[in-house]
Amino acid sequence: MEVLETDVVRRSWQAGLFWSILAILFVALPDLSRGVEPIDLPVPPVTQSGLLASIDLDLDSSFELEYRVHYYPSFGEVFEVGYQIEPSLNAKFVRASQLSIPFESLQYVGVQSPVYQSSSVILPLNMFRQQEVFPVWFYADLSRFLPEPFFTNKTSFLIGFRADLEDGRHYGWLKFSRPDTLFPRPFTLDAWDWNPVPDQPIPAGLPPQIPLAGVVAKNESDQPVLRLSWPQAVSAWTLESTTNLAPPIQWEYYPTGGPGVDVPLTSEGEPQRYFRLRKP
Repeated sequence: MEVLETDVVRRSWQAGLFWSILAILFVALPDLSRGVEPIDLPVPPVTQSGLLASIDLDLDSSFELEYRVHYYPSFGEVFEVGYQIEPSLNAKFVRASQLSIPFESLQYVGVQSPVYQSSSVILPLNMFRQQEVFPVWFYADLSRFLPEPFFTNKTSFLIGFRADLEDGRHYGWLKFSRPDTLFPRPFTLDAWDWNPVPDQPIPAGLPPQIPLAGVVAKNESDQPVLRLSWPQAVSAWTLESTTNLAPPIQWEYYPTGGPGVDVPLTSEGEPQRYFRLRKP
């Protein structure tokens, strides 16, 4: 318990220090209306801090990741706005490589992905200053203060993460997108997924690849069967079957008794049968 409390204090101190340093830098800059190249852009102003999205991997009511916007009055009628992803104590962001944070589509997030190292545990996305000169809002890009302004000129990107749960370490990805590249335009978290099987990778932008094993065996009646099995971690997933893989594929529910099932082998003249696991 003492370690947990120490970690909480350290994380809070890191996040506070990060924004305190930024605030000092902001105050040292000229007024928005006279410097930092303010621009009139068709973007609604941010008026309050808030939680934009959250992820609870193991459904224990404790979020592994939170996407937040922070709204800070600076001086006069000038406000700083920052969008950032905040991990829990058991989660970390990982990089696609030593030189890249975002992942390419289909690139694997797994044990080979280096942990994202920075002065703070949070991952800032975009940051700007806003000021109203009635009736127009002006914005100034502050991305140069970010550790790595990878969001610049992007409409979408994929971020990798890992989380340590009770059954082991898991890997996942987040997809953020926005309609244009205007720097104050916020990203939305429009997709995410994770591999429920511990220590197994997941392709960025796609569902996890769950191994479905099959061996020919004999059942209790000494009849030949195809014995299918899959990891206990996905025992709640649904097994589906079809006899034809030609589009449009018609998958049907196949009853099971847990993370495995015995399928009677087809007799001569019966169609072949294909199986898949589907997340509920």
